[in-house]
Parts: sequence; structure tokens; C-alpha cells
Amino acid sequence: MEQVMEKELDKLIRLAELDGRIDGLQRELGKIPGIIEKQRDRYLETQELLEKAREDLAAMQKEHRKAEGDLDAHLEKVRKLNDQTSMVKTNKEYQTILGEIQNLKKEQDGYEERILELMEKSGEEEKKIAAVGEEVKKEKSAFDEEEAKLLAEGERLKGDLAVLEGDRGGILSGINGENLQLYTRVKGLRGAGVAEVRDEICLGCRVSVPPQKYADVIKSIEIQTCSHCQRILFFRQGGDPPKEAE
Repeated sequence: MEQVMEKELDKLIRLAELDGRIDGLQRELGKIPGIIEKQRDRYLETQELLEKAREDLAAMQKEHRKAEGDLDAHLEKVRKLNDQTSMVKTNKEYQTILGEIQNLKKEQDGYEERILELMEKSGEEEKKIAAVGEEVKKEKSAFDEEEAKLLAEGERLKGDLAVLEGDRGGILSGINGENLQLYTRVKGLRGAGVAEVRDEICLGCRVSVPPQKYADVIKSIEIQTCSHCQRILFFRQGGDPPKEAE
């Protein structure tokens, strides 16, 4: 009976070890999409800067074209007024036209200064676009490389999981149904279905185990559970020093 129970406990312990490894792999696998998304967001932020710079340049170029159009219209007004000077009959009319031409030429300076300003800004924006474009290429290349590595790591983890889950399935079939039900219920509540006991302490919750129960756990005659955390208790000869409670 004692040997049968020891084998049952060994299976439960092995199941807990597998579940721990499976849970760990699943956590690692679950992190991968978030890591990829975070790195994609970083690359897309730079891409957005590039798109914004392109939009700003397009707006400048549009304003530049409008300013040139306004200047052409302005110069046409000056040309027409100059033509009128040869047709006026009085000095007063002549002076009036000259005054209008003078005012238009002052306005012309403003148009020309604005066009030069827009040309300079457009040149600066084009340089910025070229620099940011190179940065986007580098970040995209780095992202693609890292994404490929992470996806490959995900496939490796899936392969490891499949092996562990296969091993787990083999163990499940040999565990008593009632014990398995107990293990599954406690694991769902506590994250682990078994706990080592040492020096009359449950290492799962760090609560004392009564002396008689501790002795029964050591004997492995029947399944014993912690009265506090309900984990299935086991004793391991020559085990590692107690770990911190979870």
C-alpha cells in the first residue's frame, strides 16, 4: 500500500513539475505578441514622423505655388499700370498711376520674401525627410529581423509545449481520478497542486503542519493535504533548502 501511494505521489509530483514548466512556457509564449507589438509601435512612431514631414512639405509646396501665382498676378497688375502710363492725358492721372505702381512694388517685395522663405523651409524639410526616411529603413529592418527571431522562438516554445503536454497526458492516465480531481482543483485555486513539507512546514504557504500529519506525510501511506492551502503534501529526503512561500 505504501509503495502504491509513493508511486501515486511520484506521479502527482511529476505532474506538478510538468505543469510548472508548461505554465512557464505558456507565459513566455504569451509575452511574444506584446513584445512584437511594442517594437512595431516604436518603428511606426518614426514612420508617422516621416508621414508628418511629408505632409508639412506638401503644404509648403502648395503655399509656395500659391505665392508664386499671387506674385504673377501682382506683376500683371504692374505691367498693365505701366501700359496705362503711355495713355494718360494729365499729369495728375500719371502721378496717380505711378503711386499705384510704387505701392504694388512694395507689396511685391513681400511676395518675393515669402517665396524665398518657403523655398528655404522646403529645403530644410526635404533634408529632414531624407534623414527620417533612412531612420525608418533602419528601424524597419531591425524590426523585421527581431520579429522573425521572436516568431521562431514562439515556434520553438510551441514545440516544447507539445512535448511536455504529451508527457503530461501520459501521466494523467495513471493517476487516481479522485486524487487528480483534488490536484486540479487546488492548482486552479493556488497555482500549484502539490507542496513539499519540511521541518513541519508546508513550503507552499509556510504554515506549520501538525506533527502527526507531518509523520503521515513522511510515511506516504495516504494522500495528505495542507490544512491551510489544501495542497497535496509530500516529503523529499535530502531535498533542497526551503524556498520562499508563494
